Amino acid sequence: MSVGFIYYLISKNINHNDLDTSKIHTEESLLSGLRKEAKDYYTFALFGVDSRIDKLDSKTRTDSIILLSIHKKSGKVKMLSVYRDTYLNLHDDSYNKINAAYATGGPERAISALNRNFDLAIEDYITVGFAGLADAIDELGGVRIKVEDEEIEYINAYQKTMVKQIGKKYKEVTKSGVQTLNGIQAVSYCRIRYTAGSDYKRTERQRTVLAAMVVKAKKSSPFKLKNAMTAGLRGVQTSLEDTEILKLLPTLVKCKIDDSNGVPFKDYRTTKIVGKKGDCVLPKDLDDNVTLIHEFLYGTTNYRPSVVVQEYSEHIKSLIK
Repeated sequence: MSVGFIYYLISKNINHNDLDTSKIHTEESLLSGLRKEAKDYYTFALFGVDSRIDKLDSKTRTDSIILLSIHKKSGKVKMLSVYRDTYLNLHDDSYNKINAAYATGGPERAISALNRNFDLAIEDYITVGFAGLADAIDELGGVRIKVEDEEIEYINAYQKTMVKQIGKKYKEVTKSGVQTLNGIQAVSYCRIRYTAGSDYKRTERQRTVLAAMVVKAKKSSPFKLKNAMTAGLRGVQTSLEDTEILKLLPTLVKCKIDDSNGVPFKDYRTTKIVGKKGDCVLPKDLDDNVTLIHEFLYGTTNYRPSVVVQEYSEHIKSLIK
C-alpha cells in the first residue's frame, strides 16, 4: 500500500480536533532544551477512552494513557504507560489521579499535566475509542494473544458490558493459551484489572494488544489493511494536521515496537489511600521517575528534573511518610 493512499485514508477518515494551545502548559524556561532533547523523535500522548466513536471528545476519564516516542530515522517505538491512578499535580496545585485530567479539562489539561509533572513538551495527542479499536482488530482478522486461566471470566464479563454499549454480538472465550482474539475479546482483555498485578498488569495487556496489532498489520494484505485503517480511524481523534500526518508517514510505515514499560516505575512507586481520592499510585520520588522517563523515551542519561518537578515530588513524598 503506497504512502499516498495511506495518507488519503487517514485524511478522509480521521477526526481532527484543534487544540487550544493557550491551555497547554509547558514550563517556558525548559522548552528550548526539551525540544532539543526530543528533536530526533516524534512524541505523542495516546489516550484510550471508553466512548463510542461519536463521543471521543466527551468529558470522560481516560482508561489508558500512553506516552509514545517514535525515532524518526529508525521507526523504533517506545510505549510508556502512565498508570491511571497515579497521584499528580493536574493544574494549579490541584492534585488528583491523572486520569481525571482528561475528564475535567479535555486533552489540553491531560497534556498539560503530563508536561508539568514529567518535564515534557508534548504538543499533540491521539485519542482512541474502544469501539473503533475493536473494529480495527476485527478487520485485521484478530490478534494473537496468550490468555491465562484467571483472565477468561473477566474477558467475558467485559464483553457483556461492551456489547450493551456498542450493540454487537460477542463470543465467549472458553480456553486459556495462545489464541486469536477478535475485536471485542481483545479490547475486553485490555481492560482487565482485577487479576494479580492489578492496574500494572492491565497496562501491560494494553501494550501487548497494540504490539500484536502492529505485527498483524505488517503481515496483512493491502486490502485488509485498508479496511482495518478505515474502521479504526473512525474511532480516532487527533490534534495532528493533515500535513503533519503526511510528514509522519515514512516513519510510521516502518515502525516497530522497541520497548514498553509503565510509570511510576516498578521500584519507584507505592500505593496509598489519599482521602476522598481513594486508592492512589504514588511516585516514591517523582524526581527519580522523571529522570528514568527521559532515559526511556529519549535515551537521555542523568536528566536533572526541574525545580517545579522537585517541588511536586516533595509534596507527594510528604503524603507517603
